[in-house]
Amino acid sequence: MDAFETIRSYSAEAERVLREAKDQAGVGLYGGWRRLPYEVFFDCVPAEHIQFFESLRLYHRTADCICTHGGVDPGVDDIDRQTRAALIWGGTTFPNSYDGADLIVYGHRDTVTFNRDGWPAPRIVGRTIGIDTISQGVLTAIRLPDRRLFQSARYERDGRRG
Repeated sequence: MDAFETIRSYSAEAERVLREAKDQAGVGLYGGWRRLPYEVFFDCVPAEHIQFFESLRLYHRTADCICTHGGVDPGVDDIDRQTRAALIWGGTTFPNSYDGADLIVYGHRDTVTFNRDGWPAPRIVGRTIGIDTISQGVLTAIRLPDRRLFQSARYERDGRRG
């Protein structure tokens, strides 16, 4: 799954324009010296959808963990002092250098591990659990405090598994 499925759900034309721009940008997109015309997508998104996304909190705290999109900055102790970038993308040394008291459950980072049967599993490092297994065609959720996993069947992507 990629962002183009979501873009297409709002506008097939926006998907076409962004795919073409991505292909033309090549490595410049990843090097940061080329940008995509995202406005073609955002112009198609209803204002109430934008407002909903803008109103979402950057993390969720429960008695068992803190859930973020991409992790935290291990150098910042207080979750309320984390930057937006750290919560969305994770700090550069996360999860390896995280030694905080809170269990951090995060996604975004493609840090799949595999069990003995070759099935994708969350990556656990210290008090962090990375549940992003979608690159292997499997959606993962975890229930706390017992750490029971819930995973989808593996789906086929672009005619191939995972």
